[in-house]
Amino acid sequence: MDPSSQTTITPHNQQPLVTRTYPSEVELDGVITRAALAQKAWARVPLKDRLAIGTKFLVCTHSLRHLIAAHPAEDWVMLLGRVREDERRNAARTHLADWTVHTPRLAPLDPVH
Repeated sequence: MDPSSQTTITPHNQQPLVTRTYPSEVELDGVITRAALAQKAWARVPLKDRLAIGTKFLVCTHSLRHLIAAHPAEDWVMLLGRVREDERRNAARTHLADWTVHTPRLAPLDPVH
């Protein structure tokens, strides 16, 4: 067994389906660095714009649902998912809004005698 990769086995015939190579330490460091930079850039995007981007993404994914719905029950799942997405989007306006941490000013402690 190669410790630098992972092979997924098909359950019904126990044959290898796909083998994925793990990233090297240098590759992983690069991915983490890019992710940290992307997170800082995303944090500078105003909340209103982030919500608009998220909404556009949801609209695009829902427009593709006819490609994945193979059973009538899946329409119900998609509808329920849409309701929950709306709830999350509404909650995001409150929970993701910019906020400031206020540190209380404490009175100095009396020296112990």
